[in-house]
Amino acid sequence: LGFTAGFSASLIFVPFQATVQVHTPVHMTGRVFGVLNSVMTTATIIGPLLGGWIATIIGVVPTFTITASLLVLVALIGFLTKRKVERGNADVSTSKQRTPEATTS
Repeated sequence: LGFTAGFSASLIFVPFQATVQVHTPVHMTGRVFGVLNSVMTTATIIGPLLGGWIATIIGVVPTFTITASLLVLVALIGFLTKRKVERGNADVSTSKQRTPEATTS
């Protein structure tokens, strides 16, 4: 069960981090990854605490039902947003990104 959960998490975290690296300008990389790591750490701490508190108040089964419903809602919002963003990027020209150290003068 732990292996399956870890493997499933890697299917989310690895593509997300790779996408952020590709789409982040070089001069903003530190700021972007600093914010992302802060948000992920905060979610890692607050998630179990909030889940335990909610399960204590309303029960375990309603907590799982609410969590599953919210997960489906977030997935649908993400899917619709992704389609909208990809449609907007169709008109943008692409260029090769380089680091300042890699360019020759």
